[in-house]
Amino acid sequence: MNTDLEKKIASGIAALQAENFKEAQGLFQEALKEAESGQDRLLVALCLDQIGETFFQQGQYIQAEPNYSRAYQIRRALLTPGHEDIVGSLNNLSAVYFFQGKYQLAKPLCEQLVAIYETILG
Repeated sequence: MNTDLEKKIASGIAALQAENFKEAQGLFQEALKEAESGQDRLLVALCLDQIGETFFQQGQYIQAEPNYSRAYQIRRALLTPGHEDIVGSLNNLSAVYFFQGKYQLAKPLCEQLVAIYETILG
């Protein structure tokens, strides 16, 4: 990852933690644009997750959903089942469905999470 992109993401995370959502959103969007022009799809997924989190923390679940969904799809295509980033994506996506009242969509994701945890934890 290049230094400028790392700085944008780190600054976006700091802005998000400070609840400066507009600044965080702008930084993450810039980082996403830069990541999409590169070859690292997992970096794209990271940026999408952060954009989704920015919306999620503001209660803007409809806007968070496509970002979380796209991040999950990328990770599912590139990583092995049970990878911690896939687990994080499943958790994010199931939560955003839950908070929208889309329980029929959240339930199978939660069931996948339980199956992963049972495999990992025994």
